Amino acid sequence: MLKERKALIIIFVLAFLIRLIFIFLSIGPLDGDELIYDKMALSILSGNGFCAQDGHPTAYTTPLFPMFLSGVYFLFGHSYLVVKIIEALLGSFTALIIYFISKKIFGKQVAFIAFILMALHHFFIRYGILILSENLFTFWLSLNILFFLKLCQGPSRYNAAMFGLTCALATLTRSAYFLFVFMAVIYLFFTKKHLVLKYKELRKIIIYIFLFFITPMSLWTARNYIVFKKFIPLATESGVVLYAAYNPPQGKLLDKSVHDDITLEASRKPEVEYNNFLLKHTLISIKNDPSKLYKYIPLKLMYFFSVFDWVAFRQQGAYNFSAAFMLPLSFLGIALAFRKKYSRLSLIPLLPFIYFLLITVLIMGVPRTRLPIEPYLIIFMALYINYLYNNYFKLGVTFVLSSWYIFNLLLYVNSGYSKLFFKAMAEKIGIW
Repeated sequence: MLKERKALIIIFVLAFLIRLIFIFLSIGPLDGDELIYDKMALSILSGNGFCAQDGHPTAYTTPLFPMFLSGVYFLFGHSYLVVKIIEALLGSFTALIIYFISKKIFGKQVAFIAFILMALHHFFIRYGILILSENLFTFWLSLNILFFLKLCQGPSRYNAAMFGLTCALATLTRSAYFLFVFMAVIYLFFTKKHLVLKYKELRKIIIYIFLFFITPMSLWTARNYIVFKKFIPLATESGVVLYAAYNPPQGKLLDKSVHDDITLEASRKPEVEYNNFLLKHTLISIKNDPSKLYKYIPLKLMYFFSVFDWVAFRQQGAYNFSAAFMLPLSFLGIALAFRKKYSRLSLIPLLPFIYFLLITVLIMGVPRTRLPIEPYLIIFMALYINYLYNNYFKLGVTFVLSSWYIFNLLLYVNSGYSKLFFKAMAEKIGIW
């Protein structure tokens, strides 16, 4: 136990120091959504509440990340550096939480590998230097999965309450997570016999989950009703997202703003009407062309699993070598978990992955939305690496893994050429 604790402290400190180095080497101005969150946080701090850049009240995004920023500004002043240092701590704690999740499911060896991979994963490190809600959301999500795992191992009102609460906190950070609680409850029903629970006890557990899930969110919903005199459960961004998902520019640019006659007319309306107008015209566009429901699915999946990133690397489609290194090994780990028939708990890290895969198919997904579920893919990557080292010549395994990593690193160094190659492949198979 003492050796394990020392090893955990060393890896945690290493993860934090690496993130600090990147923070100090990458100081620059805010951009894109960072500016929106910053302005909203300053508005909260000044006592004006949740206001957009034009000074009008807004419900465009959920409130927790702007509140987090305003809290940091209140305690330490308007310092982007302090925010990034706290985000570095959150990232390091997320890596530690992934260790405990992995250990409960696959044992200590897999857990240590997962912890080290989380500490060194370049995609997480690069996002940690950005002031974006994904950093806080990834932390809440890891806590949420940990409490769900505890709930499945030992059903109790406390675990149910903590799962519901962390699910609410994650949803109030990124609204796309709001349906996950229903997936989790369905999972509980299907695994009831393993939980050794009677229906009466299961009902109490579910009541606690929803009580602690709904209560925090109802405060935000009440605020929205008071301000806008309309029922807005979470945010008003759904119209923009859905319209862009089913009417992408050039028929393929899923992560770009849409500028057409509909969006121009919508922009003249107040926020709530703007959202409803775009939702209405999304449905009209699907009614006029029902094939939109399925013809964009390959494109959506390509974006979701894209090994190019245009946010974290501050470049036009830089090759995301850490994600490219991870993804094939993760899928091999998932296949291994099913082939070896591990315990039912091995399905739990797959739940957020499956959930966001469904969100991608129904709405939209990009590397930025994949980022928070990569910790659970890393768990399966660690499972597969551990399997290789336990069953094959260790020096050979090290050589193969190192070669695969260096290959992807070289593609990153030559991102421009890599982008042209993958673009040609996508065009050849007809999805670009």
